Amino acid sequence: MIDIDKIRSAALPVLATLGLDLYDVEITGSGRARTLRITMTASDGGLGIDQITDATHALDAVLDALIDGPCMLEVSSPGLERPLRRPEHFATALGRAISVKFRDTDANATVRRERVQLVSADDECVLVLMANGTEQTIRHDAITAAHTVFEWGPAPRPGKGKQPAAQRTKETTRS
Repeated sequence: MIDIDKIRSAALPVLATLGLDLYDVEITGSGRARTLRITMTASDGGLGIDQITDATHALDAVLDALIDGPCMLEVSSPGLERPLRRPEHFATALGRAISVKFRDTDANATVRRERVQLVSADDECVLVLMANGTEQTIRHDAITAAHTVFEWGPAPRPGKGKQPAAQRTKETTRS
């Protein structure tokens, strides 16, 4: 069995010597198909392939002693749409749009997925701004999945979006 806390404790100083911050540690699969996924960020914001390569070599040497049996090591950036699992992940995403899947507090414990604005976060819960303008508090233990949402540039101006193909055809044939 792999102890995530021991892996995290061993990886933190290794990455710190390379100027990197540990973002998350995750184990997927089982038996011979286990994967240890370590995601990290760079203090200056950019993470290059050379930094990932250096981190992989440094972590591989340290983690071999902590892992019993076969396990593939995967070292990467958390990406643009990064998962939010721990309270500190939510804290780094304040003010951003996130997608959150959570069990609602109603009697049926309905599971909902919403795209919201993250207003605040602490160790107990997050406060989000819903699409309808209301604020809602969601406890961490009610969240089943969450990630940041990367937005591709500004939203189109009203009336300037793409027209349906039939409408474009009519306008071009009139000319």
